[in-house]
Amino acid sequence: MPKGRIRRWYTALALALAGCAGAPTPDAPFEETLAAHIQAIQNRDLAALEATITADDELVLIFPGGQRTTTREEYLAFHREWFASDTWTMSFERVGVIEGRDFAVAMVRTLYEDVQDGVPVQSRSWLTLTFRNENGRWALFHDQNTRIP
Repeated sequence: MPKGRIRRWYTALALALAGCAGAPTPDAPFEETLAAHIQAIQNRDLAALEATITADDELVLIFPGGQRTTTREEYLAFHREWFASDTWTMSFERVGVIEGRDFAVAMVRTLYEDVQDGVPVQSRSWLTLTFRNENGRWALFHDQNTRIP
């Protein structure tokens, strides 16, 4: 088999396996990236989550209580720690999406359920996820959570 053909075969295989792992493929539609991002959270899959976020250093995360982080590393560190717990679940209800050529915003209502000190707790939030097109792939760069009283 010629080298170029082998390289294309391995590239196709790598992309297919990435798709199986829940990671969006290059040039994937925004909806695929959004679904992969949400699934990564629900599955506590840090590698799959990382595949949906910006490659740049700046990534803003605003928590329901108003705290804020501003870097990709802080975003990943938070999720690494959060995913280590197996007591919580989070469900997502998509409310709306606005998609442009370079930017897309998803509005989602979430239900977070956990157990703290043996007591079940619930909280609902509005989640606004803002993605931009980075060299042909959609990537999260702003994540804002607002608690619903």
